[in-house]
Amino acid sequence: FPSYLGGHNWHPMSYSPDTGLVYIPVLDFPANYAQPDHYLAREGSANTGIDALLSSLPDDQAERDALGGLIKGRLVAWDPVKQEEAWRIEHSGPWNGGLLSTGGGLVFQGTADGQFIAANDRNGDILWRFATQTGVVAAPISYEVDGEQYVSVNVGWGGAFALVFGEYVQNDSLPNVSRILTFKL
Repeated sequence: FPSYLGGHNWHPMSYSPDTGLVYIPVLDFPANYAQPDHYLAREGSANTGIDALLSSLPDDQAERDALGGLIKGRLVAWDPVKQEEAWRIEHSGPWNGGLLSTGGGLVFQGTADGQFIAANDRNGDILWRFATQTGVVAAPISYEVDGEQYVSVNVGWGGAFALVFGEYVQNDSLPNVSRILTFKL
């Protein structure tokens, strides 16, 4: 742990100056690593120095099933001063959306299982949720129009995890009903 997809991938983290916490969309996914027998750096390539075949999914179904039981996702609130976890929200699977923390004490996140949630930024209690009808990988945004605050999120699910590890895609992520949802606070 983590796999070559990282312990956290491109999904945006957020920070609250009010709590001093960093909010991280965590990806727990194992992978095998090994050096290739004959490594040659190539210009314009990733040059990770790992044997990509070894880190791919195993051929044996029982091994893939065991691997599936290890795949997890969560939202973690991290205290960078104390270097410790303040709280966490476990998700039913990986590849959950980016995060938005607000001055109003909320952390917003879309999930792979088709939820858009608002949590208390101090303790992680989920205060509100909305069924999005598809997984969410994008980060929400907040903005104001005529004195009213809104939160919008682009819903839809896909990306590297779905392409490479499609066997582990949650049914709740599909069908991909992509659209923008907007909520007035």
